Parts: sequence; C-alpha cells; structure tokens
Amino acid sequence: MREGDVLAVVRRRGEFVFAVVAVVGLVGAGLWLGAFPPGVASYGMTAQALGVIWLVTWAGMLPALQTRLVVTTAGLEVTNFCFRYWVPFGAISWVQRTDEVILHLVGGALLRVAAGAWSHASRLRGNPVQREIEDKVQLAMREAKADPGADTEVRRRLHVRPVRAVAILVVLEVVAFLGARD
Repeated sequence: MREGDVLAVVRRRGEFVFAVVAVVGLVGAGLWLGAFPPGVASYGMTAQALGVIWLVTWAGMLPALQTRLVVTTAGLEVTNFCFRYWVPFGAISWVQRTDEVILHLVGGALLRVAAGAWSHASRLRGNPVQREIEDKVQLAMREAKADPGADTEVRRRLHVRPVRAVAILVVLEVVAFLGARD
C-alpha cells in the first residue's frame, strides 16, 4: 500500500511506551497464571481467565501500538486503530492543526489522524506531536512535485493484525495446559 521513500514516522510516544509496558505486563501476568494456576482453578477456569487477559491485551494493542503516521515522498500512510489509509499528496487539500490533526481531502472528506489526536498531556505541552505532524506533512507536500494528473484516490483497508494476537493466545493456552498437567 505504501509508495515512495519513507521520510518520517510519527507516533504518540507516551501512549506507545505505556501500551508496550501494558502489553508486556498483561502477557507476563497471563504466563504466570498459566504456569502457576491457583490450586482451586481447573484448566477450564484458567483458560477462560487467559482468554479475558488476551482480549484486553489485543484491544489495547490495536489503538495504542498501531496508530502512526508515515510520511513518504508520494503521500501519507495513516494507521488509525483498525484501518490503514493511503493518502497521496494529490488527495490532500490542506492540513488543519488545532488540538488534533485533520486532513482535508479533495472532495470535502475529512480524515482524522489518530497519531495526532487530542490529549490533555499534549495540550499542556503545547501540542508538539500535532505541530510535528503538520510541519512534516507540509514540508513533504512542498517537496513533492505538483503533478496535475496525480493520483487522488484515498485507499482504505482493514488492518487488525490478528496473527500476533492469536500467537499470544496460543502461547498462553499452551503454558496453561502444561501448567495444569501437574
């Protein structure tokens, strides 16, 4: 889906670090619960508890670990929670930066960039992520050659990445099965 050379990748750094720590903590707790189940818990109860831990982990991975903006020489790759968009520069009318970043597209549609979404902490610091996104997008748009016949089609696809999450669930359940075989 991505075209051109990558110029910059922008993420919400604070939320990204918190999400990584939370996912590692939840997977660690799940491994501990699977390896050393409580004495009164059967394998079925442990498997159900691990399923809930896994669901919370995956639900946390989607918004916090996936949201990003990739600025390339040909356009923007915007990943918002469950969807990934390819936005060529020819499709962008202008970039609005307030407490969030909104791409105004040709034809009047709006695309909110989750990596530049509002947060209280960011607002207290003067919205540095939003300013960084606007600056990088504006610079890349100026450097891109203005081609009147440029592509203006915004492409969208589902981007939930279940393979990683299912792999985590399989590992948790295997550990729980082995832990219940005492």
